[in-house]
Amino acid sequence: SDVFAAASQVPMTELQPEGILDPPVVFATNRLVLVVPAEGSAVESLDDLAEGDFLLGAELDYARSTLEAIGQAGLVEGAAYDPGSAEQVASGDAKAALVYFTDAQAAGDGVRVIELPAQALVEYPIAASNLSDDYEAAEAFVQLVLSDQGRQTLEDAGFGVPPGR
Repeated sequence: SDVFAAASQVPMTELQPEGILDPPVVFATNRLVLVVPAEGSAVESLDDLAEGDFLLGAELDYARSTLEAIGQAGLVEGAAYDPGSAEQVASGDAKAALVYFTDAQAAGDGVRVIELPAQALVEYPIAASNLSDDYEAAEAFVQLVLSDQGRQTLEDAGFGVPPGR
């Protein structure tokens, strides 16, 4: 592998002692939101949902810690995981879903986004591999991702810019 990008810090932390990756840099962030159908939903906040009353389109540990931080820990119990949760809501097959903002944005006009109270952001790190057959190209790709052009592409897809970038 020439470049490694991850949806959490855990894989980077595990690989870093191996010495095969450059120091990782956070290139994007994401956050959880609640989505409901764009039309006809009475749901206005997490308070309108009962335990297991929604789909979960986000990694369970992150969803659980986010809900714990905002005093809604019990809601995640019984929630069914479906990576296509936002699309399920858009099609009317689900009442609500807790998803990453990028997934909500990808679902388009079929969903209404309800922001959650302040929460820790998901951080996405990237690093070039020292084992790459073309390290210069790998490093150039990482720099492209971190450039203004890369940042704009990520923002257009709904990702946040890391603090200090």
